Amino acid sequence: MGIDIAALQIGAAIPTKDKNQTSTLVITAIWITTILALFSSLAVFIGADWLAAVYQKPELGQVLRLMSLALFLAILLRVGAYLTRISLRMESGIIAEEILQPLGNLLVVLVLALTGIELLGAIWATTASLALGAVYLAVKIKNTYAEAWSSRSFDRQVARNLWKVARPIAVAAVFSTLVLLTDRLFVGFYRSEVEAGIFQAASLFSVFFVTVLSALKTIVAPIFSATFASGDRNRLRETFVTSTRWGLYLSIPLLVPLLFIPGKVLEATYGSLYADGAAALCILTVAQLANLLSGPVEYVLVMTENPRDWLKISALTFIVNIAGNVWLVPELGLVGAALATLISFLLMSLISLLVVWRRLAIFPIDGSYWKGFLAATSAAGIILLVGRLNLGGALIEVALTAGLGFAGFAVVLWRLGMEAVDREMLAMVLSRLKV
Repeated sequence: MGIDIAALQIGAAIPTKDKNQTSTLVITAIWITTILALFSSLAVFIGADWLAAVYQKPELGQVLRLMSLALFLAILLRVGAYLTRISLRMESGIIAEEILQPLGNLLVVLVLALTGIELLGAIWATTASLALGAVYLAVKIKNTYAEAWSSRSFDRQVARNLWKVARPIAVAAVFSTLVLLTDRLFVGFYRSEVEAGIFQAASLFSVFFVTVLSALKTIVAPIFSATFASGDRNRLRETFVTSTRWGLYLSIPLLVPLLFIPGKVLEATYGSLYADGAAALCILTVAQLANLLSGPVEYVLVMTENPRDWLKISALTFIVNIAGNVWLVPELGLVGAALATLISFLLMSLISLLVVWRRLAIFPIDGSYWKGFLAATSAAGIILLVGRLNLGGALIEVALTAGLGFAGFAVVLWRLGMEAVDREMLAMVLSRLKV
């Protein structure tokens, strides 16, 4: 519903000294989130049997009823993590979302595996880990925003402001999510189950790039809002450029192999039968490259009070994506779906960057990119050389090319020297990994 991002956008722009205003925002967001979480969870719980009938799987009803509790906790965890970032401190949200929750989930699953884990056990493991992260954040929020916790005051005007900002963000998020799923759905509708399985396997690699961008967005989003509120356009531009560049740098280990040896990657990961998805995977990787080159552009728009622009762009991208899949998938299959995604991402990136330039006169790419380009070219050369040596099976070749390619990229980039802003961003990323 956009409450997480809206609260971050409004909260990061509040002056640091105004603790009462921040506290009121936090407690109001918590009230709204709790109500939404309860409503969503009850809807899933009550409609579980109906959904099970739609899928013609009666046993799904019990699963969905259990998952309704996990949904409630997941909503609280997400919004709570964003609320802790209002103060520009990332540790609490990172610990809760990216350490406690996944690690807790893994540990419970391992314990249950010793006793013969089943589906319901896995659901309880997920629920327990979400509860762990949510409780941790509750304690942190109580300590950070003591005024809010003591007053527990719900402010109607703050709630109206939250909804005003959140509405376009929520709708845009729906469109953006659907764009990532539409190609798979159309392949499943128009083509065979085998092709759908191959395309699904290939498209999963895009999750890595989305994760890299999401990680950077959580770091820079409050900075965008704070610098925009202070009028520091130079710092805003600098953060946009640096975060985009590091999104590319962190993606190089997977980006280059997927571009040059996609068939080998699929074969090493899933088996030789999946190598038919090589062309589609290469095209999907180019689409993600377009996404990476535009960086956290949607957060630039949202955090600088232009969420409606992002909504319009997301809606247009979704429409183009639907049209492209209807046009290309029946005739071209996997390649057609990948091309539809590529066209959509290119359109989204170009329009977004034009709007940002028009609104803020900033751009994510500058002359400093030549170092990264030269380093990436070196990595590509190493990968092509290793491929010609024919050193063994697909798994060995992929491991060697990815490892040596990344090493070559890192060495060349290090020898060329990083910009001061690059070192600052690297320190932020490393601190994120150390938390």
